Amino acid sequence: MLHNSEKTILFIIRYIPLLFIIFLSIIVTFIIEFSNKKFMEENIAQTSKRFVKFHNEEIQEEVEKVHSYIKNEQINSIDELKKEIKQRVYEAHAIATRIYEDNKTSKSKQEIQELIKTALGSIIYNKGRGYFFIDNEEGIGILQPLNRHLENVNKLEFTDAKGYQFVKTIVETIKQKSERYDSYYWYKGGDKINSYEKISFYKYFEPLNFAIGTGEYVDDFLNEMKERILKNVSNTKLNNNSYIFIIDYKGNILAHLQKDKIGKNHLNNQDKEGFYFIREMLKIVSSDMKQGFLSYYYSTFEKTPFKKTTFVKSFEQWKWIIGTGYHDKDLNEIIKKETKRFKDKYEEEYALILTIGISSTFFFLLLSILISKLLEKRLTSYQEKIKMEEMEFKNLFETSDVGLAMTDKEGNFVKINKKFILMLGFETKDELLKKSWEDIIDGKFTQEEKKSIKLLQEGKVENINFERDFKRADKTTFDGYLNATAFKVNKEFKYILSSFIDISEVKQKDNLLAQQSKMAAMGEMLANIAHQWRQPLSAITTASSGLKVQNAIGVINKNDLDTSLDFIKDTSLYLSSTIEDFRDFFNPENKESEDINIQDLVTQTLNLILAQLKNKEIEIIKDIDNIQINILKNELIQILMNILNNARDALSERLNTRRLIFIKIKEKNRCLVISIKDNAGGIPKNIIDRIFEPYFTTKHKSQGTGIGLYMADEIVKKHMNGKIKVKNQEFEFENKKYKGAEFKLIIPMDN
Repeated sequence: MLHNSEKTILFIIRYIPLLFIIFLSIIVTFIIEFSNKKFMEENIAQTSKRFVKFHNEEIQEEVEKVHSYIKNEQINSIDELKKEIKQRVYEAHAIATRIYEDNKTSKSKQEIQELIKTALGSIIYNKGRGYFFIDNEEGIGILQPLNRHLENVNKLEFTDAKGYQFVKTIVETIKQKSERYDSYYWYKGGDKINSYEKISFYKYFEPLNFAIGTGEYVDDFLNEMKERILKNVSNTKLNNNSYIFIIDYKGNILAHLQKDKIGKNHLNNQDKEGFYFIREMLKIVSSDMKQGFLSYYYSTFEKTPFKKTTFVKSFEQWKWIIGTGYHDKDLNEIIKKETKRFKDKYEEEYALILTIGISSTFFFLLLSILISKLLEKRLTSYQEKIKMEEMEFKNLFETSDVGLAMTDKEGNFVKINKKFILMLGFETKDELLKKSWEDIIDGKFTQEEKKSIKLLQEGKVENINFERDFKRADKTTFDGYLNATAFKVNKEFKYILSSFIDISEVKQKDNLLAQQSKMAAMGEMLANIAHQWRQPLSAITTASSGLKVQNAIGVINKNDLDTSLDFIKDTSLYLSSTIEDFRDFFNPENKESEDINIQDLVTQTLNLILAQLKNKEIEIIKDIDNIQINILKNELIQILMNILNNARDALSERLNTRRLIFIKIKEKNRCLVISIKDNAGGIPKNIIDRIFEPYFTTKHKSQGTGIGLYMADEIVKKHMNGKIKVKNQEFEFENKKYKGAEFKLIIPMDN
């Protein structure tokens, strides 16, 4: 809620924009009135000249565009034909490959060949002309779907209409195990007199030692291309009801907006003055320039003929005339309308500016009041929502089944949860808040422990943990395990976040390892919560403060308001999502297998450690298939986090290099295969075989327990019936070579 002083200031400031608007309206009115009058006079004088020139340039440009389009299609026609038949053969080759791979272990090669013949023989395209053929190394036709009499016939000595033995070229392609284009002259259908050029493409199929091919007659392809071009041109409508037409050198209309004119000959058509305009077009395109303008009387959409200016250009290769035009009636009407429009616009704008100058003052007054009320209401709503999110975080802290404590630089407790109080046997929170860690340990911190704490306070390490004896309120002692993480505000040390468990009863049991692993994860989780909340909360504060200042000085606009409020809303939802992710991971009821999407699980895992990865400037490269699996979700997240955290720690020691982690997840042989690889240089050969042993670690005693990878190995083997492997690997990424460790998890899908 706003204080009374703030409301008073806002009330006074609301009216400053009104005075500014009045002053601005007077200045703008004078400037626009003067400039509009001058602009109107200049434009009326230039309109006639400009429109004539513009229309001539416009129709010439439209014809040039169509001419270029047709020319490009004609130039690229053979290349397009080759691309098309090559693509067809590649598709057929892929079909044959798939059939072979699916049946190579269960059927003979002869049986597979018959399957391929059946599949490819049924594919007919290009209006019944196109088909696939297969020939073997001896020149024997294996597949000829439109000429079945040529199957199982030796065609090695076959020649085309010009004596070219094209079958030998196919055999040569097979022997060279290659692919190639070929061109020869062949007959169409039952016509054995006239031959036509045909372009073919052959590709070697290695498993069965034969070649797959197809072809197309050049003239058929060109005729289809011409039909397509003419259809496109006929369907193209230009501005002001104009259109492109195409006529051949004989006067036949090939393309026209009015479909009933297509196919008719207009060579002898005259206009109302007896002018043979089609013949004139032929003279123009026969000249040295091959293009030009002409005028004649013509009627298309109206019964009364009108004067039309047309530009035509020859496309000599196909003996086509391309043209378009405009008629003088439209041009004169446009000039008249433009002149009247300028005059009307001048008079309207003069009156409109006066009206706007008066009405805008009242409009902005009302808008300012509405925005102020809306802003105050929505900001209050979002402030309350943020407080609720903070309360949820506090509840997570208070209800955790692990002892949690926050201490200042001197080690004094500033915040503790109920579990922490119960573990130490105190009655109230106030009793513990008067103490420090040194008050509840049995004895004093060792020099090594003090050194670790100092490193944490100085920011040289981000996490420490150790095991030792602690004292309860009744002076009895117990074995405890402590994990502490530094929390910074604006890059300066502020607090230490600690998680604490009593391990006296479980120390000798196997699940102690799991508890310690969970503890290590929780310590990092607390740091991640702090990191991931700090920036969004700062952004929300900045956005809300900015809106408040803008509103106060009266410069706020609706777009800025909506953008900022949407940003605050989205950021609040992000904070809520973060709480849910952490709550779900630490929920003790999530112990049963469940159906999950592996992409969503990886996203959730990365969200839990995202702040640490960003802080270390680590890039994640993902290659993850969309896979559903029934599995222990939290255990898999714990495994992935352990491996990713190890990669993060290894990469943090790599200076002056790009830091990368690759996550690749595929399904293979009914197993989920997870690969996590980094470029940190790899694991030393003398220890790589020991990293899955319990309590084995290369980290400082205060920074690692050596149980993370051991627990990952145990969970995969015992709970998921899978296995986990590690090896060093050299690889290349974006043209640069790297070396690093690769962890690979293989988990059966049918657990």
